[in-house]
Amino acid sequence: MSTVFPHGARLRIIGEIHGSQTVNVLHFGNDIQDVDLPTAISRLGELAQDVVECVVTHLLPVVTVDWKFIRCEAQMITPFETDPVVVNAALPNVGGGGEQGVTISSTLVQLRTGRDGRKGRGRMFLPPGGENHIALGDWDALWLAAVVAFLGCMSDKFKETGGTSSWKWGVLSRKDFESVGGTWSNSFRVIQTATAQPLAASMRTRKKGRGA
Repeated sequence: MSTVFPHGARLRIIGEIHGSQTVNVLHFGNDIQDVDLPTAISRLGELAQDVVECVVTHLLPVVTVDWKFIRCEAQMITPFETDPVVVNAALPNVGGGGEQGVTISSTLVQLRTGRDGRKGRGRMFLPPGGENHIALGDWDALWLAAVVAFLGCMSDKFKETGGTSSWKWGVLSRKDFESVGGTWSNSFRVIQTATAQPLAASMRTRKKGRGA
């Protein structure tokens, strides 16, 4: 039987490339039965700090020098809403990889929960490595290794069984959540696999001057 998650949070990884904002939106569930605001705020801070550590430790040393990591924001969505809890990236917060001339270039990660077909699948477009890490349209082994290490860090912290955090990383079906009778528990599925794709992807909403 699947775990019921009465608490749900949304986390944003916010960065910048070529003056355009990059935003990755992640969802997390928590099955600990508490609802008081101070405890929620504390746990949101821990969640944001854990994700910051994964980004700084594994992505930042290899991601393009044109990408700047700004902050993570974690916000409780259910059973009540909170203001975002912000953890800023400490300096130096600029990527250690080569230059990247294409603003919309990105790295696609496929998210799978192993259930419910399309409702149980998601994707994430991470910022890119430098141009020195791409050839013939594919990311090279060094950049992919950095992405895999980041995903491994996230798994170690947020996997369903044995994760070091009480939060679990998952996919939220907006269709289920926003439908009549929708709840976080019947709309949220914990991620079982997160796979980086070698083929270079694009995030068109990140066009210079727009960002997303």
